[in-house]
Amino acid sequence: MGEPEEFPIERSFIEETFPVKEVSEESAREKNIRHGHISTLHIWWARRPLAASRATAYAALIPAPQD
Repeated sequence: MGEPEEFPIERSFIEETFPVKEVSEESAREKNIRHGHISTLHIWWARRPLAASRATAYAALIPAPQD
C-alpha cells in the first residue's frame, strides 16, 4: 500500500480576499433606502442585511483569484 494521494484544497474567495469595507458600505446604504424601492412597501420589524448575505454566500462559493 502506498501513501494516500494529496488532493489540493482550493481556497475560496472569502478565505483569501473579501472586500469587507465595500460590503459594509453597501449594506448601510441598502438599510437606509426609504423612497421608491420595493422593500419600502412594508417596513419589516427586523431588516435583514441582504447585500452582506448575498456577498458572503457568493464569495464562499467562487474560487480564490489566481493573480
